[in-house]
Amino acid sequence: MLSAMRELAKVENQCIDSWLIVECQDGTIELRTTDGRLLQQDGQGGCKLLPIHSQSSSYNFQLLRVSDKLDKVLWNRDGEYSTTMRQQHDQNFGKEKELWMLRSPSHGTFLGLTLDNNLIISSEASFWQVDENFCLTHTSDSPARRQHYRRMWKTQSVAYVETMRKKHLAFALGTMTIETALDLTQHLLANLFSVSGIEGMCHDTRPPSVRTLLFHTAELARKEGHPDWVQFVALIHGLASVLTCLRSNSSNPSNVASKDDGNSDFDWTIPVDARVMGCKASENSIFQEFRTLNPDQDDPRYNTTNGLYNEHIGLEDFLLSWTSNEYMYHMLKHNNVRLPTEAYAILRLLPVVDWHKWGNHESLSNEGDEEVKPFVADVYELFKRSRDAAI
Repeated sequence: MLSAMRELAKVENQCIDSWLIVECQDGTIELRTTDGRLLQQDGQGGCKLLPIHSQSSSYNFQLLRVSDKLDKVLWNRDGEYSTTMRQQHDQNFGKEKELWMLRSPSHGTFLGLTLDNNLIISSEASFWQVDENFCLTHTSDSPARRQHYRRMWKTQSVAYVETMRKKHLAFALGTMTIETALDLTQHLLANLFSVSGIEGMCHDTRPPSVRTLLFHTAELARKEGHPDWVQFVALIHGLASVLTCLRSNSSNPSNVASKDDGNSDFDWTIPVDARVMGCKASENSIFQEFRTLNPDQDDPRYNTTNGLYNEHIGLEDFLLSWTSNEYMYHMLKHNNVRLPTEAYAILRLLPVVDWHKWGNHESLSNEGDEEVKPFVADVYELFKRSRDAAI
């Protein structure tokens, strides 16, 4: 089966409920309907079905795995590739939901889906996930995003967060205006998870800068009638990425590094979902397949429902994973910036999606948290619409 989010893939707007994956002698595969029609390109980027018993090798596909563990695509520009499954992984590696590509070796193009679920052939890489029944589901995920979240699960622990707080909450880097910070982010990409980062991939559209996205989000908040303090939060919430610029321009990068010295491949300034530290991770936490990599996973102090906390302690006293939003929250508090309580709640709790979207951690949140939750969720959706429209 080929599908997208449980909806069947289409060819020329016709839903096809079942497919046959036929392996050819050269190791490539054909995609056929159960009545034998062969999937081919229509010459205009779309797909069509050739009559039963048609034969053509011009649009066979390589089924290629993008390994989470190897951190690379198993093919190169010279056409060498491997679909050999990874060797038995150890107990410290999470469950696999790895990405796959259907690539034409003749044309260097990829099978993907349009927004209305029609199959297309494109020079832009598309990714699929394969379940235990070998059903292929199209996904908007990318290898870069999976790798970042894998590193996050492996890195973000109670000890790590405490180290980062000690390192950054002294705010000893000097002063900077918001205008200067915004100017510094004009050359930083807002979408670092683009497929253009993969060797040999084609991608014609450059993602917007962090500054463009922040202005876009603030303007959307204004147009939708949100108060000025929501517009302000929208404008500054991603400015921790400025530390990346300071690091590259500093003669002593260790003083301003956005990457922890012991985890130099993990950049915490990239906006991601946050989670509550010091207690059992929510079942709705993003990329659960990597949770076994986390240092706190088997620590009895941190792997119960409440963990370090008393019941209904309130989110203000939570230890959250170290993220861009968390840094900006503490920075504004440190500088005694006068904002409504709701503004600080939005800034800090916006990335805690498993709380405001999925209703987790109810045993830890208090009455005040529950009152602000719908507003946090509403602004989260606004930010998401802004990012989706801009990127």
